[in-house]
Amino acid sequence: MLTRAASRASSITAAVERARLDSSRLRNTRMIGQTMTTAAWSMDGYPLTWHPPARARIIGVELDADNAALCRENVRPWADRCKLVEGAAWSADGEVMYERRRGCEQGFHVTRQHGNATAPAISLNTLLGRHGWDRVDFVKMDIEGAEQQVLRRATEWAERVRSIKVEVHGAYTMNDCAGDLRALGFDTRFDDRHWAAVIGQRPLS
Repeated sequence: MLTRAASRASSITAAVERARLDSSRLRNTRMIGQTMTTAAWSMDGYPLTWHPPARARIIGVELDADNAALCRENVRPWADRCKLVEGAAWSADGEVMYERRRGCEQGFHVTRQHGNATAPAISLNTLLGRHGWDRVDFVKMDIEGAEQQVLRRATEWAERVRSIKVEVHGAYTMNDCAGDLRALGFDTRFDDRHWAAVIGQRPLS
C-alpha cells in the first residue's frame, strides 16, 4: 500500500500500525500496498472502518481477479481516492504463476512451479511511474513470500518512500528483511504488534 501525505512519515507509520487512522494526520496521504487489506479494509468482506480523507490517495495491488472484484466493491464509495491495480507486486513487469487454492484466498502467492493460475506482474518502479508519484509516505508490503525479490532487485522505487512495513514469509527472516531495508537507507525495528513484520523509516532530517 502506497501513501502520500503532508504529515511526517513517523505520524503515518504510528497511525497505521495502531489502526488509529486520524484523518487530520492522513488528510493528504498517499499509500500503496498489496491486497489493500491493512488499515482500511478487509478482503474477507468486512466493511471499511476508516473513511479515507478526501485528499488521501491509496493504491492497492491484488493478485487474484476474484479478490480484486471483492476489493473494488469494498472501496467503491471512495473510488476517487482508492485505486486498485490487478496483478502481482514483483521486481519486474511481466507475468507470474501463482498457487490458487479455494479457502486460502488471503494467502495466494507467486510460485515458480506448481502454479495453477497466472497474473500480470508489476514492479513498484512501474507502479509509481504510472501514477506519477514522486514520493510515497507509507508502503505496506504483505506479498506472501515475494518480499526478498522486491527488496533486492530493481529497488529505485525505495528512494521515494518515507516509511514501510514489511511482513515476512517462509525462509526470509526478519533479520534478512531488516538488513535489506537498511541497505535501502531505512532505519529499522521489529514491529512489536506483529510477530513477523519489520518497520523501516527514513531518518528525519
